[in-house]
Amino acid sequence: VVPNALPTPNSHMDIALGDFESIGGLVRRSISITPTLEVYAGRDGTYYGVGSPLAAYGAVGRPLLPSAALPVNAPPGWEPRGVLFLGATLEQVMETNPVVTRPVTDTARPTPALDAMLGWYPARLFTLNRVGEIPRLSATFAWLNARTRELRLLHNVELDITYAREINNDYSPPRILSASVRPEGPLGVYAEVEVEDREGPVRQVYLSLVTGEQVISYPLERDPNDVTGLRWVGFLEEVPRTETYLVQAVDAGGNVTLATGKGDYLQIERPFHQLYLPLVLRQ
Repeated sequence: VVPNALPTPNSHMDIALGDFESIGGLVRRSISITPTLEVYAGRDGTYYGVGSPLAAYGAVGRPLLPSAALPVNAPPGWEPRGVLFLGATLEQVMETNPVVTRPVTDTARPTPALDAMLGWYPARLFTLNRVGEIPRLSATFAWLNARTRELRLLHNVELDITYAREINNDYSPPRILSASVRPEGPLGVYAEVEVEDREGPVRQVYLSLVTGEQVISYPLERDPNDVTGLRWVGFLEEVPRTETYLVQAVDAGGNVTLATGKGDYLQIERPFHQLYLPLVLRQ
């Protein structure tokens, strides 16, 4: 199967653009995308694409997933540097039979097996492609779990594009050194993240909770008691019940990094419960 060319915005995607804003020392622009996802069932399996003709993309040995490439403009003297994935609603499709991309050759070859070690694929759904005259947002509207074959389709996607001045030569994203999230009380969680950037200050850190129905993000704050300046914390009340999360960080140059669990989401820590057994003495 050869993936179709990625489309430009059309009637198969509802796109709403916000104004350019300066938030936390960054120039950002919000983008809301609602794609029309349609399913195609073929001889080798099933895949979803954007609109008709179906637009999907997959590297060799990887599943075909609904994708699009959208042009990104910038104010004069500025250029886009990163993408913050802030939210989406998810639609679960269980036990799918995904189409896996195979190389194009003169002879027909069997479809390659999907590597279960991929876990949730892809790790990054939204990236910037600055190759060419017009930067483009590369968007994938589905996660596939290569182990369980569960597909999560994305609807009502909320993104922020971050910008830096063209004279800013910092293209290195920050490094997320550690992250931990634990329950606090019946409905809350406490998050603690350490982020380092050797090129300049870290501007913002987000905790993104992932449930079976949605992705929702919360900003964290610098820990005023941390002498290293690396730690960001947050106590979040009345958050959705979930076991998994992602972490994102953006620096002063608008570069964005995303931390996942190497093929899985990061796991919320659960308290260790000790079980006390009766002491039985024997003679």
